[in-house]
Amino acid sequence: DQTWDYIKFSMRLKEIERSVFATAKRERKENVAEHSWSMAAIYWILKDDLLAEFPDLNSEKVYDLIQMHDLVEINTGDISTWVHKDADKEREKREQESLEKILKLLNPKEVEKFKKLFLELEEKVTIEAKVVKGIDRISPAIQRVVTGQGWKEENLSEAELDQLQLKRL
Repeated sequence: DQTWDYIKFSMRLKEIERSVFATAKRERKENVAEHSWSMAAIYWILKDDLLAEFPDLNSEKVYDLIQMHDLVEINTGDISTWVHKDADKEREKREQESLEKILKLLNPKEVEKFKKLFLELEEKVTIEAKVVKGIDRISPAIQRVVTGQGWKEENLSEAELDQLQLKRL
């Protein structure tokens, strides 16, 4: 049944490696499922402060957006932040193709909800999408500090890091 197929598909997030290490021991890379969990944990700890500042913030929608924000990477693989900005067009194309595959796995009643959430994230207009995109940007930075990985191996200056990250917030 479609629900079971979708659940099995989404579990594959555990198979997709990211560019940062999972732990300070540096024995393996973080996977996308761990990244999504980290984002939910970051939101959970910041939620009260965010709600104080943005009383209309819909936490249920934030958690929905976090859960689905990287599902396209099951088909595309993780596309590192460090990829040159000229690759953004190719990334968009690959993510759109992946989205179409995911939509085929969903029950018809879930298709519109998923498309709407995906578009909301891409457009970054709502406060919920902005919060999720912001957490998605700070999560790898936190992970690099926690694991001691830093940014030296990326051969980027602080200004270049800011240019890559801040424009995406």
